[in-house]
Amino acid sequence: MVDSLSLTPIERMGNTLKKAHQRLELQSDEYKNDVRLAQQMYEALKHGRFTFDSEPWYCTRDVVKWLKEGTPIVRLPQELLLRATTHDGQPIPPGPAVAAFVGLGLARELDLFLVPEMISYGKQQRKFPISINVSSSAATTPEFWQGCFKHLKKHLQAGGNKADIVFEIEREALESPNGLKAVKAVREQGFRFAIDDFYSDELHPSQIETIARYIDFIKFTGAAIQGGIEGKYNLGILVEQARAIGPEKLFVAKWVDNHEQALKLFKEYNIDAAQGRNLPEDLKDFAGSIKKYFSAS
Repeated sequence: MVDSLSLTPIERMGNTLKKAHQRLELQSDEYKNDVRLAQQMYEALKHGRFTFDSEPWYCTRDVVKWLKEGTPIVRLPQELLLRATTHDGQPIPPGPAVAAFVGLGLARELDLFLVPEMISYGKQQRKFPISINVSSSAATTPEFWQGCFKHLKKHLQAGGNKADIVFEIEREALESPNGLKAVKAVREQGFRFAIDDFYSDELHPSQIETIARYIDFIKFTGAAIQGGIEGKYNLGILVEQARAIGPEKLFVAKWVDNHEQALKLFKEYNIDAAQGRNLPEDLKDFAGSIKKYFSAS
């Protein structure tokens, strides 16, 4: 009998999906749809029908300071996002497909497969630093981090830098004992973390303290940012609370459409940086837009 841990992530995915197909007739329509989506994604990964989109984060604070004082702008990570296609070239919806992997207990295998692929992509495309999303299912298991460190070690041995890679997790992972233990251990090795979903009406002070102590980049949810732009939420209160504990932490706004929104979020809520699919692909263009804005005002 073959030890499952001796198999590659893609082999473990295949074995699990094979077993899922064998008992498919007895399952719900929702389960059948999960298996179908996961099978499509598995085939795409196995046969190399995938790539990555990237969404850069731009530090509005640095750009404003550069305009006023001429200080350098620090380059922030780019979040890599999986994009895959079926055998006939149709895009596979990433959100539902990844959720299907989670539902089938394959999150760890998916993330272990993607980590080296994303590192390789970052190197080839000169995208460093990059942020890599890690599901809560993976982030809370020692086996994931053991496998992950093998790839990180190779990256460092090839001349890479620890600052090249940021792991992006959810609050759920950080709030579990195993997840927090893993974050502490990985940070001790010199790697950084981002949290993907900072905002809730029910955030307890202890939760804010944990985030502020152990997370380097604190990202508000897109919905919270839209509410802040519309004046529905005062995001500055949470920023102030977290910054009192971790003054060096950097706050990032997701779903930002343009430089005007980035400036509004910085001025009104002290949110340092912006991320969004509609922002310019190059830092120079983002900085240039803000420069023109100040010149015209």
